[in-house]
Amino acid sequence: IETSEDYEERQDLLCMKGYVLEFQGEHEEARKVFGQVLDPLVRNGPQQFTRIDGTKNEVYVLDSKLLGGAFVCKTQKDKKLVELEEKRTSFFREAGGERFVKSLGIIVGDGVHYNATRRVGRFGLNDYLLERHYEEARDILDESLEAVLLLHLRSKDRLDEAGKLFGEEDFRKTLWRKFVEREKLKGNVLLGVERGLSTLVEKLESVWRTVAHGDYHPGNVRVDENGNICIIDAEDGIITTPYVDPVGMVGSHLFGEILNDEDSFRVLRNYNDNAVESGAPVSIEESMWQTHLAGVFKHLTQFGSVAKFTEPEEFEVVRAHHIQKGLAHIRALEGFGTSGIDDLRTLKTYLEDIYCNA
Repeated sequence: IETSEDYEERQDLLCMKGYVLEFQGEHEEARKVFGQVLDPLVRNGPQQFTRIDGTKNEVYVLDSKLLGGAFVCKTQKDKKLVELEEKRTSFFREAGGERFVKSLGIIVGDGVHYNATRRVGRFGLNDYLLERHYEEARDILDESLEAVLLLHLRSKDRLDEAGKLFGEEDFRKTLWRKFVEREKLKGNVLLGVERGLSTLVEKLESVWRTVAHGDYHPGNVRVDENGNICIIDAEDGIITTPYVDPVGMVGSHLFGEILNDEDSFRVLRNYNDNAVESGAPVSIEESMWQTHLAGVFKHLTQFGSVAKFTEPEEFEVVRAHHIQKGLAHIRALEGFGTSGIDDLRTLKTYLEDIYCNA
């Protein structure tokens, strides 16, 4: 590297060094080397990049023949937001371990600040599900659930620190914004569901909180060239009930063919067994009760958001999936003697009348 006079050869050798260091577990040193690779390329300006559409950030990959697609650079108009996302990514790596993608740091080019990360793996858990490789998908699911559980348990004692980086879930505001308003519920229908939703919010506000990924779905779990999983796009994390992550993942419509309600609840039970055994501040029964509360909340918000993340031809199928999953969680709550269960039963009746019996 030191004696190379050819620019591309030097970049090639630096990449090889970075990969070797990474393979040997020297992640911090590898991070520095990849920074050496990216820095001069980024400084050459935006003509080096191809934009990836469909994301809230401006997300680019390098066009370089050597590094094309190997790294992702995210930016926003406000450089402070780029720096905040880099800190959030680092928090997830520290709390959740090596399964969470690590930032390579902030790189500045032509006055623009980029949060640079390695692009991990060519395949995601969603690809395994779409190609019907169900046995491998279950293994990837189990391993990724272990990673998010570690994040949940480690972050519950770091909420003061996390509060400086992440927002805190307002269950009522989220439900009304993502479900009631998007569904345009009003009049007698709104009055019919409002009491049940208010009871749901009241119960959720008593559940223990951690930092959650918040957007934990099959597309954000990647598999690298060595078969290791890596969880990406954690910069939208939020302080909330930890159960929104596992219920959101196993409740994904992509798991619909291999996980019925009974199978989903079994996976969630395993997550909760491990959580309680590892130090979650609840009993297994409390943990499952809280999981079902989170399940109703998560599926109603996803139900209202289907148009934003689903192809038009799948719209009705995915909507039906999420409403049925939400109803299944309400039915499960009936077995726990929950105070306010009558309000939730009324909510279930209205949801069935509006969306299932029409």
